[in-house]
Amino acid sequence: MSEVMKRAIAQRVSELAAPVTLPIERAPDALLAGVERALLAGETHYTDRPGIRELREKVALKLGLEVDGVIITNGAREGAFVTGLALGERPDDLMIGNFHDLEGISSFRVGFVAGPVETAKKVRTMKQALSICTAAPSQRAVILALEASE
Repeated sequence: MSEVMKRAIAQRVSELAAPVTLPIERAPDALLAGVERALLAGETHYTDRPGIRELREKVALKLGLEVDGVIITNGAREGAFVTGLALGERPDDLMIGNFHDLEGISSFRVGFVAGPVETAKKVRTMKQALSICTAAPSQRAVILALEASE
């Protein structure tokens, strides 16, 4: 990696907001039981790189986007980081978020990047170069929490 690229990445990382320390909340028993069922059923493997399709479909539906425009990340910070590397500036039509508002999810570290398919493809390529996927049990927990909140 060139020195110019290293400095550019270091600058972008230094511009990211500091992480917020949240009190750890215990996940609801129903959510933990659902994750346990998923683990015992064998959901211990790598998922599709952009994320479990069922979760991407739920996010796409809530945001009014195509499923291929959604990428599941290891939190909003990873989403912001890979977006910065892939695109430089974040386009106005690209959303980066997390699921911390869902009960019991904050400790699972799951986020998303979502937007137009062509833009998301560029971000997905960079994410794939940096991290394979977000943990299957964490993604399953978000699916269960979304279903419980409906």
